[in-house]
Amino acid sequence: MTSTPAAQTANTAVAVRRLTVAIVLIAAILTMSAGCEDLLDDSPIYPGIPAGGESEYVPVSHTFNFADREITITVPVDKTVYAAAYDAEKEVYILDDTPDDEWTQAYYYSFMDDESLEPLYDAILTEMRKIKSGLNLDSDRYAELIIAYVQSFEYYTDDERRYPKFTIETVYEDIGDCDDRSLLAAALLSREGYDVSLLLFYDDEHMALGIRLPADKAHLSYADSGYAYAETTLGHFIGWPDMVFADGTEITSDPMVIRVGNGTLTYNSIGEVEAIYSAYKRCDEITDRLLPRITAKEEELNEISGRMTKLAARANKVRFSDVAEYNRIVPEYNALVNRYNAVTEELKGYEERYNAAVDLSEYIANHPFDRKGVYKKVRNSNIF
Repeated sequence: MTSTPAAQTANTAVAVRRLTVAIVLIAAILTMSAGCEDLLDDSPIYPGIPAGGESEYVPVSHTFNFADREITITVPVDKTVYAAAYDAEKEVYILDDTPDDEWTQAYYYSFMDDESLEPLYDAILTEMRKIKSGLNLDSDRYAELIIAYVQSFEYYTDDERRYPKFTIETVYEDIGDCDDRSLLAAALLSREGYDVSLLLFYDDEHMALGIRLPADKAHLSYADSGYAYAETTLGHFIGWPDMVFADGTEITSDPMVIRVGNGTLTYNSIGEVEAIYSAYKRCDEITDRLLPRITAKEEELNEISGRMTKLAARANKVRFSDVAEYNRIVPEYNALVNRYNAVTEELKGYEERYNAAVDLSEYIANHPFDRKGVYKKVRNSNIF
């Protein structure tokens, strides 16, 4: 973090938005406090939602895909709390020598843990638990359900609102970018007992969610963090090795790991995700290997077809004028027919396997909210 010379001896206001840092001097505060040291508290001051007026609840609905179905949940959102959150200051006032990991962790906590947000979490999780019960979800699929809900929010960055949003803002507006959605996912999952973290890629201006892996699967964790990577800006399997971001971000650094809550539940289906990923890559290998073979067989068929056309024309020309020539042509033509049919069967086999690999690859890519169903389809595939 770069600071101005004046900031090296004064308190600074640090504003984090889109994972970038803006330094703001608070000289006015220092001036007003001159000679009144007891009025200037050196403790960090983090964002908070001011107490508002009378509650005004409005229903907010959100529709998302999970497994093989479309799900809609409707929750009451307090517009009074939302308005206060929208207007709240979202800077953190710290001493310049406050360690980055210390203030960063507390800063992000403040957008999740404000007391006024608890009714919202209760409302969302009440609906999620109903779905969990109705679909008989285990703990892994329940985590996937919550993450699918968050992943389905519209991706949007508002250049005029240069700070992270309180989670109630994300839910009410039905939009958010990487930090907004990661904060919401972490808040919900931690309250359901999961060991989760925020993965903050400070240099890359990106944030994702981490969910703890069991000890025997820790070697599959992201950057040896102990957590599986969960991208919140678009549909993605938990722990998927290849990450694609809605804003085109490329990750080049290791994350700061900010644990959220004291949950103990882990994500145990990472082995199935690994199997799905392996199948996905093998589909690519199959299509890459078969495509030149298909092209070669198609070219061979064209060449055989051309020779057959010439022989047929020659045979029709000499059929009644040169019987010996005609009789010479017939077996040669028939041999080409046999070769054409054999090559056609080879090509058919290549194309069937090629298309099966393409179909499976597309199915995997298009069903990121159905790990269980995709794994079953991979297991039942006969193309490998």
